[in-house]
Amino acid sequence: MGCPRRRNLGNGVKVYKRSGRGIHVSNAAKLHNANKLFRTASAAQSGRAHPGDNSYVVDLIINKDTFDKLFAGGKQIADLRHDL
Repeated sequence: MGCPRRRNLGNGVKVYKRSGRGIHVSNAAKLHNANKLFRTASAAQSGRAHPGDNSYVVDLIINKDTFDKLFAGGKQIADLRHDL
């Protein structure tokens, strides 16, 4: 069943990332998934590591201040290795 969905985000903002949890993915996809966050689900869907990447999109909640820093200027993709 999983955890219940949070209705009230409080000071949080929903962002998206790709995940290979529970499935076989390439090393390139693992590195890509670990370090990229996406502003929208559609950006995450199109943000594959390579054409054969079968990772799926998941949502998560991050702090609003962190969101503002990562996605400043309307960026759609944030790389945690460089943008923090």
